[in-house]
Amino acid sequence: MTIVLSDALRPIRDRFLVALADRERAVRAALASLEAGGRDPSALEAARYAVHKTAGTAKTLGFPELGAVARACDDGFVALGRGTGDAALVNLLTEFLRQSADIRARHA
Repeated sequence: MTIVLSDALRPIRDRFLVALADRERAVRAALASLEAGGRDPSALEAARYAVHKTAGTAKTLGFPELGAVARACDDGFVALGRGTGDAALVNLLTEFLRQSADIRARHA
């Protein structure tokens, strides 16, 4: 019996798509904090974790563009920790949300 890799990954990809909704919530909370001129540490840490997890798995599961933007977001959080990059991170997180929502809608 031949198993196609994409078929073998389907259950993992399905769990990933469900997890994206939670990750979007974390990113939205961080985005709201940044847009309000604040830096809520718990919101930022939750979002950083969310994009880091996404960066590590999205490409493998067939979503390379989301993986790339998630990796850029991860780098943006590093810059934010150095005191720079607020505007760039806001743009990256917004793009993450756009791509994530689009992927979930296409695979609903």
